[in-house]
Amino acid sequence: MFKSCVELKSELASLKQLKAEFDLELSKVKSSDSKKSDDLVLVRAAKAKLKQALMIREFTGVFLEEAYGEYGERCVELLNEALKQGVDKDSIANELKHLDSRSAYDLRDELLDLEADVINLARGLKGLDSPAAWDYRKKLITSWNDSEKWTNLAVSLNGLDSRLAWNARTEILKKIGADFFLIHSLEGLDSSAAWAFRQRLVEQKVDKDYLVDTLTGLDSRLAWLWREKLLAEGAIKSRLAYSLDGLNSPPAWEFREKLLGLGLSHGDFVRTLTGLDSDQAWEWREKFFNENINKNIPVDVWADLASSLTGLDSPKSWEFRNKLWDPAWLGLSSQNRLQSFIFSSLANSLKDLDSPLAWEFREKLFAKIASSDKATRKVMQLDFDLLIYSLVGLNSKRAWDFRENFFILGDYPKELAESLAGLGSEQAWEFRKKLSAAGAPKAVMIKGLLVDFKTFVKYNNKTEQPI
Repeated sequence: MFKSCVELKSELASLKQLKAEFDLELSKVKSSDSKKSDDLVLVRAAKAKLKQALMIREFTGVFLEEAYGEYGERCVELLNEALKQGVDKDSIANELKHLDSRSAYDLRDELLDLEADVINLARGLKGLDSPAAWDYRKKLITSWNDSEKWTNLAVSLNGLDSRLAWNARTEILKKIGADFFLIHSLEGLDSSAAWAFRQRLVEQKVDKDYLVDTLTGLDSRLAWLWREKLLAEGAIKSRLAYSLDGLNSPPAWEFREKLLGLGLSHGDFVRTLTGLDSDQAWEWREKFFNENINKNIPVDVWADLASSLTGLDSPKSWEFRNKLWDPAWLGLSSQNRLQSFIFSSLANSLKDLDSPLAWEFREKLFAKIASSDKATRKVMQLDFDLLIYSLVGLNSKRAWDFRENFFILGDYPKELAESLAGLGSEQAWEFRKKLSAAGAPKAVMIKGLLVDFKTFVKYNNKTEQPI
């Protein structure tokens, strides 16, 4: 069942080459005068089989064991150690996600034997569509009682768009109807099968707002038709706004403005701008900023403006962060506890940023927190954990220097461990050992250990390497 990544890639290349050859033969047959040609039938049949084989290889999780490679295996070892040292089995099951390797399934078996909460094991199968994952789902089903097994199966289907996944959803719908987890398993799916299933859910009279949640991030023609339809039928405007996350197309801006005209709050509008660096996004940020200076508006609007800068490293984003930094701009006392919400959001906005300006801003936040006395820090809920969490995914020398400084302080093992999530460098593993040797509990060491594969690749392919 488990082949190496090299073997599978070789098979994939062979299949693609064979498909190209058949495509060429098919074009020749189509151009011939004989429409009754047996060759046409044979070529079409072969092409269909090849297409199916290619889909299996390209769109299932069969590459994941080797893709995570040594990092995945070392994560499983760490989770096994935690289990032996008495860490709660449900906590371990909750962290055992994204991995499709033999060792991961062996650990899942052990947790199942120990009667770990099966829903946590099911969550660990999200995004996994390999034969091994489906075999394990079958095994789990036999361990669930009738009242739970279909719900737990639905939990494991998030994001899957394969034939097996749609068959499973159909079976769940028959057995228990439109379960909450079943509906949310469609989130982000834009295939014809996904739209057909949404229509079936409409016929089941499911909660409109649950359907809205499944549209998050979708920018297709059907997605906009559904949003308009659900808005007309009374779906909650803030939920519709959240479904626009990351969308920067003309229809997205038209829909945002439409929702605002229908009474969407400024805070809910601003949240939809997160990560957007376009001219329109900046026009709206500036508009809200200028209209609300020195007005008694909910502080979460300012915090949401700060959060909307997450991942942005452009000159405009740094200019805007500096505006939000100064309480005089906002009509807040410099000691106002509410300002801490803005500082927290500004710190969060630095996640994944490793530029000189990002480090300059981190150091400014560090100085602000360090210069505050304990009483002020308590009132304002300011702490260094805000900065440590901004180091998640960073593997540069400055990030390691920052971690070392906080390690010396000795008060942040949990935050430091979580800042290593997804990092597979030798320096990251040595730092994990150092935290463990300093007394960090294993339950802390496994927290947030595994990330989805796309994030894993991003974290481990940075241009700057630690020294």
